[in-house]
Amino acid sequence: MIAGRVWGIVLAAGESRRFGSHKLLAPFRGHPLAWHAFTAAAQAMERGLLEGVVVVCAREDAAVEAMAMAARLKTTTSPDPTMAASLRRGLSFLAEQLEPPEAALIFLADQPLILPGQIDAVLAAAAGSSALVCRPRYQATPDAPGHPVFLRRAAWNTADALAGDQGFRELIASGRLSLKICELPGACPDIDTPADLTTLEALD
Repeated sequence: MIAGRVWGIVLAAGESRRFGSHKLLAPFRGHPLAWHAFTAAAQAMERGLLEGVVVVCAREDAAVEAMAMAARLKTTTSPDPTMAASLRRGLSFLAEQLEPPEAALIFLADQPLILPGQIDAVLAAAAGSSALVCRPRYQATPDAPGHPVFLRRAAWNTADALAGDQGFRELIASGRLSLKICELPGACPDIDTPADLTTLEALD
């Protein structure tokens, strides 16, 4: 287990431009797309792996906010829909807690195939390393940045250097953030287009 407290952050403030409609509300296996990531994070909280979870929503996105609250997650809103702004808002929310956690575990709301074993593996890998960041590398998509991403509190201020839809990849590549890779089988794809969703629906 991780030495210290961990909170989850689910990024759910994107504009769904490539999807053409609100993708987080698109149906997938009987539920809205985002519900799968929300419940995965909520289950990790119920299992004692996460002390809390906050969903970063777009402003005035009442549907996603209500879905997050139905999953018993906290919510906050991002000032703009970019990944950089959403990360900063989520990390600021954690830093504003009476007792800020020692680390964050960052999920993407458009990744509906997140499984308990993936969460367990990333947290276990982080517990065995002093790296500031721990992220999975999925065997089927080794070149794609994997989620969920574990981020120690000492690295949270580096989010100030991010812009647009940039995550921590460039900061890791520059050596500013140390990285532990957690090798995992399979894939955990995110949904960008209706075709992505159709492809995922066809999988067993």
